Amino acid sequence: MIFRWLVPRKIVSPLHRAFCRFYTTDGERTIEQILRDRFKTARLIHVADVSGGCGAMYQIEVECDEFRNMSVLAQHRAVKQVLKDQIKEMHGLTISTKA
Repeated sequence: MIFRWLVPRKIVSPLHRAFCRFYTTDGERTIEQILRDRFKTARLIHVADVSGGCGAMYQIEVECDEFRNMSVLAQHRAVKQVLKDQIKEMHGLTISTKA
């Protein structure tokens, strides 16, 4: 790709990430749908592929009333239990939950 040759790598990567914010990957849609199916009363479910679109790392935010009397650890375990098959294919995962 000529663009990569003309622009230093440390500039291309942030540009690529900036443009990737405007579309949703298949992995993001799949994970979001799985979470919506499980946490039907969730006020917020946000899934972001933070690996530049390759699906190796995700950042997940879930706000749900089901988490009200649960510790943060229990909330994260609930999310990870739902995504156990998808997590096997990931390199990293950041989870943020709120009741």
